[in-house]
Amino acid sequence: LGSLEGEAPVSRPTVLWVGSEVELVRGSERTGVAEVFTEMVDHHFLLEDFDLNKPLDENVVQLLVMANAIYEEILGKRIGLEIEIGGPSEIHRGTHPRLMALDSATSNLVPLDRLSSTESRWAKAAFLFAWLRSLRLLIHLDLFASTCVILIDEPELGLAWGMQRQLSSGLVALSKSQRVPMIVATHSAALLDDLAVRTFRCSRSDTGGVGVDEVLPTDRDALRKLGVPISEELHLYK
Repeated sequence: LGSLEGEAPVSRPTVLWVGSEVELVRGSERTGVAEVFTEMVDHHFLLEDFDLNKPLDENVVQLLVMANAIYEEILGKRIGLEIEIGGPSEIHRGTHPRLMALDSATSNLVPLDRLSSTESRWAKAAFLFAWLRSLRLLIHLDLFASTCVILIDEPELGLAWGMQRQLSSGLVALSKSQRVPMIVATHSAALLDDLAVRTFRCSRSDTGGVGVDEVLPTDRDALRKLGVPISEELHLYK
């Protein structure tokens, strides 16, 4: 990209990054959940006239509906995301508004940091993606005029085998339903062996160069019929 910028304009994609941190990357701007609430307040979708008893704006309600649907599509279970406005002192301290979710053990609404790291990670991802989708309606910002890409590093972290299979089908479904390309770096057999996922092997040569080769679905299907899933090839590589 750097070599091309001097010759022609390069359209940089809007990225939803799901790694050790979860954030939207729009050009040089990085947006997490806290920054989203700041944007909502700035655009008068939260704390309008500082009436703490006023119901949430209908646009915000719809954003939460979308975020909850996205989370359920990915992991196959509900999370019950809500926004807690808080009182004047909490708002002054900067701890509120904050995103809350249902704790499966107690059925109580708790802050995201009270959830498991895996639940918190995907709750943030669902909320930020819903926010990205809602920006066009909320503040008339057409971010999808350019490419939007979801990048995920090791989505299988913290998930048992059965949930990894659900995650694989959920990510495929989300990519198709939202028409957004998704690039995942993974060691999960559940994702590698899913024939609905395009699989690429990334390797480094003896000279230090990096090569990316697609593992064709026909090859993967043939191995599967022989009882050898493509993930078994991991044993052959560092």
